[in-house]
Amino acid sequence: MLVNIHWLKEWVAFDYSVEDLSSRLTMAGLEVDSISPVSQCDDRVVVGEVKSATLIDEAKHISLCHVNVGQEADVRVVCGAPNVRSNGKYPLALPGSRVGDRTITKVEIYSEKSAGMLCSAAELGLEDTSGGLLELDPTAPVGQTLNAYLNLEDFVLDFELTPNRADCLIIRG
Repeated sequence: MLVNIHWLKEWVAFDYSVEDLSSRLTMAGLEVDSISPVSQCDDRVVVGEVKSATLIDEAKHISLCHVNVGQEADVRVVCGAPNVRSNGKYPLALPGSRVGDRTITKVEIYSEKSAGMLCSAAELGLEDTSGGLLELDPTAPVGQTLNAYLNLEDFVLDFELTPNRADCLIIRG
């Protein structure tokens, strides 16, 4: 049985760490098989606002974007997504961040330096497939971590329930 920690807190008041809660539940006879983070990205994936998106001459559908992340200088990112546009807000993975099983690094594409990656929902593990960048609400705060903005700072506990604990098949009895 899978249980989301934020959801569990709606039913039961507790202030334990995820690891401590897992240990306490296991000691009470509810074996926790695994603890998984909800998000597949780290805190170096932030809300970015594309200030400009200009097509690169030698590439048909590749844009050079200047992205505001709440710092003094904009971040230059080369992007091939069809839905990138000026003033749009998208998740931006900064160098050193982990997105899925990849570590983002600074690279050079079509003679342009790219210091990050604008991300789709699929790349972030939020959907199975997607047709472009994950478009965020225009009110999204620039520079905030994506995990905080989308409330993904959470964990899921996977319980191994035995037949003698049918009382644990539901949260509310």
